[in-house]
Amino acid sequence: YVRIDYAAGSPSPAEQIKHEVFRATLEAGHWTRPGAAIQGESLWEFLHHREDLLRDAVGRPLIPLLIFDQFEEIFTLGQADDAGKRRAHQFLADLADLVENRAPAALEARMEQDDNAAQDFDFARADYRVLITLREDYLAHLEGIKDSMPSITQNRMRLARMNGAQALSAVVKPGAKLVTPEVAEAIVRFVAGGSELKNAEIEPSLLSLVCRELNTIRQTQQRKEISTDLLAGSRDTILSEFYERTLADQPAGVRRAIEDELLTESGYRESLAEERVQKALAAASAAPDTLATLVNRRLLRIEDRLDMRRVELTHDVLCKVVLASRNLRREREAREQAERTLATQREREAAVHRALKRTRTVAGVCVVLMLVAIAGALFGWYNMQRARTAETEAQAARTHAEGLLSFLIDDFYAELAPTGRLGTLATLAQRTIAYYDGLPSEMVSEQTQINRAMALARLGSVQIAAGDSVDAAKSFHAAQVTFEKLRSAGDHSEPVTYGLALTLFNEGDAAAITGVGSTAPLNQAAALLRPLATGPKPSRRAQQLYADDLGDLCTAAPSPLKALTYCDAALQILTGLGALDLTDLDASDSWVNVASTKVFQLVSLGRISEAQPLATQAFALTGNILARRPDDVKSLGSRAATADLLSEIAYRQYHVTTAMDFAHQGVQAAEEQVRFDPSNLGAWANWISELDRISTYELEAGEVTRAIATEQTALSLTEDPRGPKNLATAMAVFWQHLSMTQATAGNRAGAEEAAKTYAHNLRTALATLPPDSSQRLLQERDAQSVQGELDLYLGAAQSALRESAAGMRLLAAVKVPATDTNAIGMQRNLLDIARRTAAWAALRLGLYAQAETIARARFAEPPTTNGATTDPRIGQSEARYALAAAVAMQGRKPEALTALQPALAYYADQEKAGAQDITFRHDYAYALYVSAISQPDNAAGAKQRERNLAQASRLLSGASPEARQLSFMRYVSGLISQARVDSRD
Repeated sequence: YVRIDYAAGSPSPAEQIKHEVFRATLEAGHWTRPGAAIQGESLWEFLHHREDLLRDAVGRPLIPLLIFDQFEEIFTLGQADDAGKRRAHQFLADLADLVENRAPAALEARMEQDDNAAQDFDFARADYRVLITLREDYLAHLEGIKDSMPSITQNRMRLARMNGAQALSAVVKPGAKLVTPEVAEAIVRFVAGGSELKNAEIEPSLLSLVCRELNTIRQTQQRKEISTDLLAGSRDTILSEFYERTLADQPAGVRRAIEDELLTESGYRESLAEERVQKALAAASAAPDTLATLVNRRLLRIEDRLDMRRVELTHDVLCKVVLASRNLRREREAREQAERTLATQREREAAVHRALKRTRTVAGVCVVLMLVAIAGALFGWYNMQRARTAETEAQAARTHAEGLLSFLIDDFYAELAPTGRLGTLATLAQRTIAYYDGLPSEMVSEQTQINRAMALARLGSVQIAAGDSVDAAKSFHAAQVTFEKLRSAGDHSEPVTYGLALTLFNEGDAAAITGVGSTAPLNQAAALLRPLATGPKPSRRAQQLYADDLGDLCTAAPSPLKALTYCDAALQILTGLGALDLTDLDASDSWVNVASTKVFQLVSLGRISEAQPLATQAFALTGNILARRPDDVKSLGSRAATADLLSEIAYRQYHVTTAMDFAHQGVQAAEEQVRFDPSNLGAWANWISELDRISTYELEAGEVTRAIATEQTALSLTEDPRGPKNLATAMAVFWQHLSMTQATAGNRAGAEEAAKTYAHNLRTALATLPPDSSQRLLQERDAQSVQGELDLYLGAAQSALRESAAGMRLLAAVKVPATDTNAIGMQRNLLDIARRTAAWAALRLGLYAQAETIARARFAEPPTTNGATTDPRIGQSEARYALAAAVAMQGRKPEALTALQPALAYYADQEKAGAQDITFRHDYAYALYVSAISQPDNAAGAKQRERNLAQASRLLSGASPEARQLSFMRYVSGLISQARVDSRD
């Protein structure tokens, strides 16, 4: 393996090649005539010495293979100056003689003078091979030497993007001692972004870089082979580490030169003249050979374009890493500059304040002295003039500081917000508040109060994102009090109105996202913003906030149809701001967020054909945003959300592979979001909930063990030290999911352990809510119905009925305010689950009249959907066959059949559409069983009964062996078997 060093002062290319050959052959074997090779001889002579052969340890012949990597550098680095060009020309001539196996012209001339010169060489030897690799865009340069080296046109292979099998072979064969086939496959899937091998497309250069970096890590950790745990992180992590390691020994100015000169503002590769790059590196105090060093390390490359040598990053895959580094650096520089400016301003104010006090003291003394002499009076007058000048300077300094702080909490905050740097944002807001709190009372103006309240509102939104709802509520309240006091005093200006609206929006947004608290502040914010956003010459920030507020109202609307009007109004405003053409990336972020909400509402209405193209458009837009702003955590969160919606839509259409693919893309986006902003609770929630969705799909496919493992993987994230301190408690509901799955799988110990963890985390989470809040009261009282559901899955029907019935009474007794839409929806959903559990427990216990009463109570309420994630027809059909079962068992068979028909029709349609999941098989089989036992006692009824039972049996037997062992599947299977026995009797 040879890569020529073209730096000035390095040995000739031929000597470098000989050195590499000796180094490699020292490990592989030995030469039969040591010392035959001499310095200065050509490559042809070096490999043609008579009887100087390469042998392995047992004497078998070895054939040297010279691999020239990045051969295009002879046309770039090798052409740096006249001396370099001469060296490159000599090397090409030398290499051509070797490839064509012809004696060099110098040797032929020597043989003409000395007949003995030929005796040292074996002209028939060809026991070596040469492999040249170079970039495809340098083929024209290679063609230019075909006259002297015609063999290069005869055996050529293009290395295009690899498929999965080719990439796997490229990893396994060269690295057989370092990687197992399983690890090699994991590496290929890793580079392909998680794609299956059969669908993967792999960039060879990226695969090469990742393998090299993994091997570097292996060597650093002194491991014998590469294992899967080295793949922890992401492709960007490995690229980032490569980038950081490449620049580790370089001055800070080199990084600045690369990031500012070789990357466009939008994050694309920039190609610059070599002279300009050298000048930038020299200005950064870099060593003269820095450019060559960075080229050798594969960070930069040099190529000729239009007779000019140009420099650029080696590959587009590095752009995202370099852009992220640049954004972090600029953010840090801006923050440091802002802090320096702030410190300077505060010092100036303090100095002016001291001068003001001193001058006033002097002026006071002068007034006393004025009674003594005219001169003293004049002196006092003079000092009073100085005092006025000092006051003017103080006012100017304070005005300047106010403007700077206003910039920090508004414009600069808006710049940082998409990157999700919660720590930085919180520090910025807290320091701003501390600055204002430290001002003397005589320097507190109305603008000071506005800025301080704005900083409190910003701080509250950061605290919400980090999951600190208690402190956030205090921040919002303090800001709201200030703004309302200013408005009560008659200040209805845009800064005050906007500030109050922002505070109310943040409060309502927190309630809409977390489901805790009232969303009423969203309506108050909309009323304040509407005149600002729709009046003449509205400000961009007022329009943006109004659209965001309408988007949240779309989430919190009492009905999906009402929600759509809010969504459409918001999308129209954001489109006008430049959301779709990416002229305003903040508006683009908001457009995706609102579009996702609209998709959610459309799906809940069953309008899938409208939802799918909008979700696809939103998902694609997140990719465009991230291409321009790779560290936009808001867009990463939206990408996870839109992937989740597309996954649900695909799953409803029974496109399971597509659904799973989108779910994995959601996981990837959420993981990236966490990497950029590990303090963001919402990012972790996205990651865990996407894994939970994958677990659900696996369970529905009958892969029970795999589903449990995926759920456990999701929950293990709650122990990640990078996560917010309240992550485990915020994710309590997923322990409930695991508990129920374990129970249905028959693992009592696992179910009870998961339930215990769920109960503990839930208590911790609820302790942060006010004691009288509806959400806290409802979830505390729901504990019994949750236990009832668990008991039902574990086969304890008696305790299941007792616990769920108690839960029903407690939940119904909670008085929820009519304005708290979140709590109203929660109460309805929890009551529905408790009634479902109680009805099934009563059926199992033979308490059919009680089961009927509970089932009819379910029908008395509007159907619950649990959001867009569950087709409401599933719950409605399940409730129908439960009611029909209770009615049939009381002897009212015709009534049972009537109640059952809509459910049977729904299941038949779903089967035609391709439904195969476990829930469908169970529900349809149970409905067919109820239909069978409801048939009339005559010959036709007996025939239909047998058909229904046979069809139900086929549905259950078509599930996987694991699925057939689930408790609810075994229960229905037992009912069907008993019904067939009874039918024969």
